[in-house]
Amino acid sequence: MHPEKTKIVYCADADRQGGYPIRSFDFLGFTFRTRGARSRHGKMFASFLPAVSKSALKEMARRLRRSNLRSRVDLGVEGIAHLLNPVLTGWRNYYGAFYPSALYPLWRRVNNLLIKWAKNKYKKMKRRPTRACRYIEQLSMKKPYLFTHWKYGTRGSFA
Repeated sequence: MHPEKTKIVYCADADRQGGYPIRSFDFLGFTFRTRGARSRHGKMFASFLPAVSKSALKEMARRLRRSNLRSRVDLGVEGIAHLLNPVLTGWRNYYGAFYPSALYPLWRRVNNLLIKWAKNKYKKMKRRPTRACRYIEQLSMKKPYLFTHWKYGTRGSFA
């Protein structure tokens, strides 16, 4: 076992509330730590749950930046969806299995990428980010199944 990677972690939850220095760990792109959960009866409590890690979110954001989709003005919105959807679907299926709300910052980033794309694609929106934001928002209402993250209710997080 590697001495730097191997450690004892205190799994704090509603029943275990002791104060220990190490209370979370990362494994396979997930951070395991104490998070809020809801019981079958609707009552909130603390539980030790996994969610996407910060390093995984950073890597996904880096991949979005490297794709340089905002400058692909040769493509229409369906072309952008055709390029993005397989990647977004994979991320949602893997990282969204546990605590899917932890992916909301990534979905906001994708929406902001679409706004930047619209500003570069359409001359009327070049210096009007509000108009570009409104365009993408209206597009998400007209075609809610165009992008993967819009299908699951993360359309309203624009700009």
